[in-house]
Amino acid sequence: LMGQKKREEAEEIKVQVNSAPSADATRANIINNNTDLQTKDICIDTYFHGTITPHISDAKLHYSSSTWGFVDGSGDAIRYYWPIEGSVHATAGTVSSLDFVGYTPYATPSYISDISYDETSGPSFRCVNLPVTSAGQASLDEFMDSYATDKDYNDQLLGSGSILMEFYHPFATIVINVSHIHPHLTLNTVTFKNVYNNGTFTHGDTPQWALSGSRTDFVASLGTTTTGNVGASYIVMPQSFTSNTLTIEVNTTWVGQSPNTKTYSVNVPMEKWIPGKKYTYLLDLGDTDEDITLSVSVADWITDNTNSMNLSY
Repeated sequence: LMGQKKREEAEEIKVQVNSAPSADATRANIINNNTDLQTKDICIDTYFHGTITPHISDAKLHYSSSTWGFVDGSGDAIRYYWPIEGSVHATAGTVSSLDFVGYTPYATPSYISDISYDETSGPSFRCVNLPVTSAGQASLDEFMDSYATDKDYNDQLLGSGSILMEFYHPFATIVINVSHIHPHLTLNTVTFKNVYNNGTFTHGDTPQWALSGSRTDFVASLGTTTTGNVGASYIVMPQSFTSNTLTIEVNTTWVGQSPNTKTYSVNVPMEKWIPGKKYTYLLDLGDTDEDITLSVSVADWITDNTNSMNLSY
């Protein structure tokens, strides 16, 4: 790979990774913190700053023995080096600066495609048919990305010997919580109506989503009679809602003396789902088969990160 061959006067590239933490996600393949991120391999690409010319492509960053390091396909440690004088893109007597792009997991999930890079707008990717059922998301890996631009060896020295790459959540997440449910009531499904599950994310100076395709329904199949968080934390597309209203359908079955299945529609005031936020939908299913109320709380999925992105879409 380009950038891999060692020259005696070249300085080694070292990368440190940090995750934007999340709040109490309940599914193992959502990345909550640095400990979760350390179980994932990361794909690193670098480009000569201000160009689309690659210096390193598809490098694998792996966490082992309390540190991040590059490995080859067999898992053996390898090194990459900063471009130096004599490189076509290096200024005489200096080390060229690079733009760093990172993605995790290393093996791209099936709902992510067309990962690309532009010297002006930065990296981008497409989300294609993000699963909109609880079953479809059961084994879904969360996709995160990072972008560090115009970095050189001096930045590495100033960064405690490595280039720091902050990984962010470009998606939002939703959680369903049941605060109260009658013993004779079963919560079958919760459906989030008319939501997008396709779009293109561009991570430049102003990261943004461009939504595409048609709206569809997200259906969480639960079949529960318990309280607390039910189902899982689901990954959803950041988006705005028509008339600042999100419609949610709740399907229940009353299993008492007169079994009865009903679907209730609740309009929730909701302007948008924002990247990096966790939305908890709190259901009070009452004491009969008639009383259902719903409220929403919003927490930062990124709970203790001061460098979170200002995303627009």
